[in-house]
Amino acid sequence: MQKKVLKLISPIWDHYVVELVNGVRVATCKYCNETVRAEQNKNNTSSVKNHHYKCRKNPANIRTDQTFINFPKVGSVVDPSAPM
Repeated sequence: MQKKVLKLISPIWDHYVVELVNGVRVATCKYCNETVRAEQNKNNTSSVKNHHYKCRKNPANIRTDQTFINFPKVGSVVDPSAPM
């Protein structure tokens, strides 16, 4: 008996490219290219949603209310006469 293939109806799937790799459904994030397993009965939409809300390159997750501080790399030489 063949398994019934479920449709991907959640809007969260618009942010992923879905492929079948060795018989396992894998979703690749369109923002950071990370792959997430998306098997039909085990971790279907849950794992994809979890990654979507944690993905740092997702435009919806980029915070604009705080600025980022850029520290010089360890071991790099900083020119004291350069304006900050």
